[in-house]
Amino acid sequence: MARKLVRGRNGEKQRPHRYEHKSASHEKEDIDGFVTKALSEERVEVGMPGFNTQSLDAKKMTAIDCRVYRLSCSCSIAAFGAFGAMSRFMMLGRLLLLCTFSQALNFRPPCAPLDVASPYQSTWSCTDNLTDGSPVHWTGDALDWVGLIRVDNAVYRWLGQPVLDVAAAQQLSIDVLPTLTRYVFQAGSARLTVEFLTPAVDHDKEFVWATCPVTTVSFLVEGSGSVEVYFDMSAATATQKPDQEVTWAREPGPGIEVMRAGCGGVAVVAVVAVAVVLVAVVVGHGPNPHNVNLAGKGIVALSAYAELLKLSGQETESAKYQKLAQGFVDDWLHGAADGDHFRRQYDLPGTWSQKYNLVWQKVLNLQGLFPDSVFEKEAVEYGSRRQSYGIPLDDRHNYTKADWSTWSAAFYKQEHFTAAIDDLWRFAASTPDRAPLTDWYDTITGHMKGFRARPVMGGIYIGLLAPLSGVKDVQIVV
Repeated sequence: MARKLVRGRNGEKQRPHRYEHKSASHEKEDIDGFVTKALSEERVEVGMPGFNTQSLDAKKMTAIDCRVYRLSCSCSIAAFGAFGAMSRFMMLGRLLLLCTFSQALNFRPPCAPLDVASPYQSTWSCTDNLTDGSPVHWTGDALDWVGLIRVDNAVYRWLGQPVLDVAAAQQLSIDVLPTLTRYVFQAGSARLTVEFLTPAVDHDKEFVWATCPVTTVSFLVEGSGSVEVYFDMSAATATQKPDQEVTWAREPGPGIEVMRAGCGGVAVVAVVAVAVVLVAVVVGHGPNPHNVNLAGKGIVALSAYAELLKLSGQETESAKYQKLAQGFVDDWLHGAADGDHFRRQYDLPGTWSQKYNLVWQKVLNLQGLFPDSVFEKEAVEYGSRRQSYGIPLDDRHNYTKADWSTWSAAFYKQEHFTAAIDDLWRFAASTPDRAPLTDWYDTITGHMKGFRARPVMGGIYIGLLAPLSGVKDVQIVV
């Protein structure tokens, strides 16, 4: 944890200058100018220093492309990194540079990520302005971060809850990108830009520190006069309980004064062990022994296993398991049929549910399993069940899961996928519960049911894996 004091320089009309803490040479491009360039050319080069430049067809970027990617900004970086190990998606981080506010709808994230390098290092701002309150840990605990700027003899607050009689700087804008959150403030005659960057994409040899739990904070000051910037993350950020003792050390540097604070390790092994036992108990007494969606998941898994056997040259064994999977499909179609759709449970006529697990048949391109008529019937049924903020998981409740609903929307046509992303976008932009984006919420009220900032939100990228019909491809050259 660090306290930083940054001093400006005297002089008339001084040039903008950037101060960075633990930062590589990643000077940002003018994003608005970049987007204008991207939209005016057939192909553009997208890249940042330290990355290999990539090429994409900018004119094939649709509004929905931008929207689904922008939603990831409200998720945890762990979710965004879910596909980080797949080279096919290494381009995604740079692709997102195209999706700025100038292209997409006005988006108010439930919370803006500040320091989200790991589940233990996960701090968010859940207010409209950075000066409306203290940032919070993903668990909801407030962290007393403070940010001040002195312009000549006047002091302004740019971060944290009200402190004494210090006036708040005027927040001019906020941009939330997948790995960077940018705030711009006006403080007297100075304009301050603060960027929180967690480099969680492209884990190549030139950016190996992207795999480390590091967030950089950079300051850009424009204006004249004497300027000082103060940033205090509070020692509470390094603790689990308010009464824990911390150690500290001062580390002066050129033009900056830093105080580091920390405490001893936190024991989590016992908690994990208890969780494993609880999971085992719950799974052993599941409430849905005839669950049609889970049965479909098992059938797809069986066929996938047959494909693995085939790839390893075990043709006879492969054929045996593939035949077994196909037989289960016939049983599934007969036992789950309920008129124009399929049931939630085999033994419960008049019910329905999202069969999101069937998407993996499309992703893995498995042949001879569930016919296209199943996906068509289910997609039509889901559309008839749509509420203000999405489609419920089944007939029992009004709540849904963002990741699973996206899976269901991805196994049929582009129009269904677009509608699902519209629902999720609408929820994220208007939910009254200001918490790091949840994956479990009420489709009618927009209220969060539970969970927040979970890695499962990486599931909203399913559209990159599933071959949607009628989709406008984004061509990526890697």
